[in-house]
Amino acid sequence: MDITKEFIFEEFGKLKSNKDKVKYLKEIKEEKQKNPHLFRNLKISIKAFDNLIREWESVAPFGALLRQIEERKDAERKKIKKDQEARGIKH
Repeated sequence: MDITKEFIFEEFGKLKSNKDKVKYLKEIKEEKQKNPHLFRNLKISIKAFDNLIREWESVAPFGALLRQIEERKDAERKKIKKDQEARGIKH
């Protein structure tokens, strides 16, 4: 039986705590290392599992990523506003 992305997402979604999610990701990673043939339909690397595990182990999972996205959006908004002001466009 091959492991599918849908199966992994479904099982992961049932988990409530970050600790349980980390444990599940570690188990899946270990299983992929031991039995790669079960994961032949998935394009996820061991490094990707490591990154996910590190992120879910953090105090605020994906907090830094979300903060970076918001900072980029703010910078883009400021750039657009500055460009519009330079061209004489008013809001």
